[in-house]
Amino acid sequence: PLREPLLPQLARASALVIIGDGPRGEAVAEAAATADVEVLTARMRARADAPDLSGRAVVAFCGIARPEKFYASLEAAGATIKARCAFGDHHPYSARDVARILDLAAGNDGALPITTEKDLVRLNETNDPGAGLRGKLQTLPIQVVFNEPERLDALLGAAMRAKL
Repeated sequence: PLREPLLPQLARASALVIIGDGPRGEAVAEAAATADVEVLTARMRARADAPDLSGRAVVAFCGIARPEKFYASLEAAGATIKARCAFGDHHPYSARDVARILDLAAGNDGALPITTEKDLVRLNETNDPGAGLRGKLQTLPIQVVFNEPERLDALLGAAMRAKL
């Protein structure tokens, strides 16, 4: 979700990046075109160094704005999601949350707890004493892949030349 109304952002933007498909992206792209702001599109995918999740049973948990994107990435990587725990964006994990996730994993025949790299950094000694969950989980490292990388290169090159 946008952190600020779209129109003030477009007034300051040279370009807009839309990640993924859907009606929200289409509406934003239309507004950008009206404001004469270039639109780049991209998608997220698992990085080459991501763990092999083919056929792996997982308990997926995350505190991001659109958890369905994380779940779709896991499924695209071959994981079988046994349970899903969606928390609010930037969720401050508690010891109770950690216990719930560990219980879900144990209750699903020891499914692998998996989260985003963004969520991993919010697990610490306070909410995960003894690294109970951190010691058992994996993350799914992702990367943004531009659909037309040459357009991104051209925009960045022009911006850098303008600054010189």
